[in-house]
Amino acid sequence: MRISNSKSTLNKLRSILLLSILALLPVSAMATPITYTFASGSVVVRGTLAGQSGTIFEGVSSVNVPLVDVTAVYDSAIGGFGRLESLSLTAADFSVDLNENLVALDTLDVFDTTISSLSGADLNLFGQFALPTSIEAIVTGQYPDGSPFGPVTIQSLGSTGSATGLVSVSGDTMLISIVGVTLATFAQPGAIDTNAPQVQIKADFTLIGQVAHPVPEPTSAMLFAAGLGAAHLAIRRRARAARR
Repeated sequence: MRISNSKSTLNKLRSILLLSILALLPVSAMATPITYTFASGSVVVRGTLAGQSGTIFEGVSSVNVPLVDVTAVYDSAIGGFGRLESLSLTAADFSVDLNENLVALDTLDVFDTTISSLSGADLNLFGQFALPTSIEAIVTGQYPDGSPFGPVTIQSLGSTGSATGLVSVSGDTMLISIVGVTLATFAQPGAIDTNAPQVQIKADFTLIGQVAHPVPEPTSAMLFAAGLGAAHLAIRRRARAARR
């Protein structure tokens, strides 16, 4: 009976050891690139007309817009200081009063806003980057006479935006800071005049995110496997002793 129990225990440990070794295999492969998610945050958005510095918002110079989803992919193995492979943000719906003396609409309601990088960017020695970006959103609004506008889908014109900022990575944590950048340029919503100045969207934000799916530290995983290996050898010795 003792021999049977020892064999059973030995077989279980062999199975556990095999699974542990298989689990170790992808650790190095999963080390990069790494996806970071950001639980919360907000963007300070400013709207101007191309070539002008004044705001198109009525009564305020900027609007604070909550973010509902932010994802960044970082690869430390590319370039001398790593590479920010992609950045995507989804903003909550918001409304804003517009200066009807500058733009065609009096109010603007914005839905399903997404800001996406068009390509990756290598970081420099100081963690700085410049990502080409685009914006897409669904907008509705109201003209000064009260007539409705939209809904229409607006999209930035080509690679007219660039998110220039700073990335700092420490362990499982990433900090992204972007200040005073033009995220996108697009045709003025509701404008009848095709030569109307284009709208530029500028933003500031700082976000702190965590690794989306943390993997075990290689050292910890190896120690765990070594411990299982030692237990395996101990059980084998006991089984041999029991058969004698």
